[in-house]
Amino acid sequence: MKQINKRFSVCSYSSIKETVGEVLESIETFVSKENFKKHIRPDVYNIEEIEGSLELRRKDLAKTDCSVIVAGETSSGKSSIINRILGDTILPTGVTASTTRVCRVKYSEDLMITTCDAEDKNEIDRMYFQSKEDMAETLNTLAKTKDPNIGYIDIHMPVPLLQGNVIIVDTPGFGDNEQKKVAEKMIEYIPNALAIVFVINVAAAGGIQDDRIVPILTHVQNLRNQMVSFSPNDVIFVMNRWDSLCMETELKKKEYTENTKKSLQTVWRDVDDDCILQLSMVPTDEYREMFQRFQRTLKKIITHNEQKRIKVHLRFLKEFLDESERIIVSKLKCAEETVEENKNGCVKMLNELEDLERIRQEAHSNLKGYIDDFLREVTSQFYEYIHQRSFKNAILKCVESSTRRSIGKDLDDAIEKATIDWQQHHIEEIFQKVIGEELTRVFSSIQKKICFLKEKMKGFKTKTMLDVDFKIACALAPSGTLLVSSIVMSRMLVDPRIVAGCAVLGLVVTGLAMMEVIDDFKTICEKTLKSRIDALSKEKIYTALQQRYASLIESIITKLLDGDVKNEINNMKRNVHSLQEKHKELKSATTDLKSLRDELNQRKAHLNKIEKIEINLD
Repeated sequence: MKQINKRFSVCSYSSIKETVGEVLESIETFVSKENFKKHIRPDVYNIEEIEGSLELRRKDLAKTDCSVIVAGETSSGKSSIINRILGDTILPTGVTASTTRVCRVKYSEDLMITTCDAEDKNEIDRMYFQSKEDMAETLNTLAKTKDPNIGYIDIHMPVPLLQGNVIIVDTPGFGDNEQKKVAEKMIEYIPNALAIVFVINVAAAGGIQDDRIVPILTHVQNLRNQMVSFSPNDVIFVMNRWDSLCMETELKKKEYTENTKKSLQTVWRDVDDDCILQLSMVPTDEYREMFQRFQRTLKKIITHNEQKRIKVHLRFLKEFLDESERIIVSKLKCAEETVEENKNGCVKMLNELEDLERIRQEAHSNLKGYIDDFLREVTSQFYEYIHQRSFKNAILKCVESSTRRSIGKDLDDAIEKATIDWQQHHIEEIFQKVIGEELTRVFSSIQKKICFLKEKMKGFKTKTMLDVDFKIACALAPSGTLLVSSIVMSRMLVDPRIVAGCAVLGLVVTGLAMMEVIDDFKTICEKTLKSRIDALSKEKIYTALQQRYASLIESIITKLLDGDVKNEINNMKRNVHSLQEKHKELKSATTDLKSLRDELNQRKAHLNKIEKIEINLD
């Protein structure tokens, strides 16, 4: 973009307009970027709307004229009013003279007339004059000419009111059927206006013709979205030819004025009472004062609208950039805080997962030791129990009524019953003491960490297939220890020959059959019992327990550690990795937002330089 000076006095209007146009184009480029669409568009503007608005404003800025359009019905006196503003009878008056072209009056030190085609693109002719009289005569001739190629007649002359880029446009009258096409041309020209003067002919029946002026006013209202530099307050309604009511009473005139205001307000709600004026071209003091009031009102609007096109677009751009900045600053702050939080959170969660995996592996490596301790403790206590005198007495008492034939079976049944009773009272206690307490500590630690990490990962989808929390809770509950110990007991109970089998290994029954000395029944029972007990060494008891139950206990705990717990750890690791990917995306978004912020600041800085130029932005 070009550099601009800080003082307006050294910057021409066209130079400033060109600079604002470049800012508009740069913002069009800005909003077309994918980053804008991704990060700002959802929260600020619909991209189609802002692009369309920027394009419309760029085209509007390209216009060189700040037009004040004078519109009204045929023969309403529009041209006469303009001539009065110009101070000379320049524009042709009369019905036939006013119905052919759009006349535009522009400021110039020279007297000149140019004609343009109907598209207002190509200049047809250019004529210079030494006097206003010659210019007026040529205009009168042009107005009567029916050359279809001429669509616009531009009048250039030194009019102080029009200094700068203000022009006055005398549009064709509307209302008559033959004026339909030229009225349509006038309607097409209205969106270019900064201000409009509607002339109402009070000499016509009723003044306001609903079938004529009302449709035009309604159409202008519908075009307001396209008139980006137009304010509805910048409209003057002139009740012209007020002298035609000279015979009416003041009450009638006042009533007429109020009715006109009400009629206008129904189609133009923004109308200001101070902008509804009475006017007459009759040269009397009363009517001169009316014209002076109209002239002051018009000059006020023109003065207010000096450089208006630039001011309107600057205000729009500033509001848009301020809103975009608000969104970027808010999102960038949130993104930066989230990036830092996620970065620290990922590190902490990975450390927690590593600690959790260490606990799991330690529990797994210590599991065989736990089971071995349990089996040896069961073996030791069971061995001590069967060698107690109370155990022997209890068994012998159970077989007091047995016969020599049934002594073997009855003795085995008694041993089985005593073994069952011992297991029911001691196995669970031993399991809980030797293994349960340690596993409770391990699984409690695992469960707490899993719950903690799950809480931290809320908002991220997990692929956990098993309810590990529930499984660990079951393993830790009293019913959980019973689950494992009861499996051990049930195998021992349903297979009472764990003792008898060991007795067979000791050849107890064979030993009794080979005895040569016949003892009394009591001695036979004692010897038979002794042979059974002697056959149950610690090694044999341990081996029997190990073969039948060690792998079963190990499989239950291993399944929990290597299956459910490990799967949960892996799932959470995947979630952390997913979080890290989101972290990368967030960092990328942060970079995008910073880039957008920098671009936005460049455009705001340039816009601020333009605003500091001596232009009133009110």
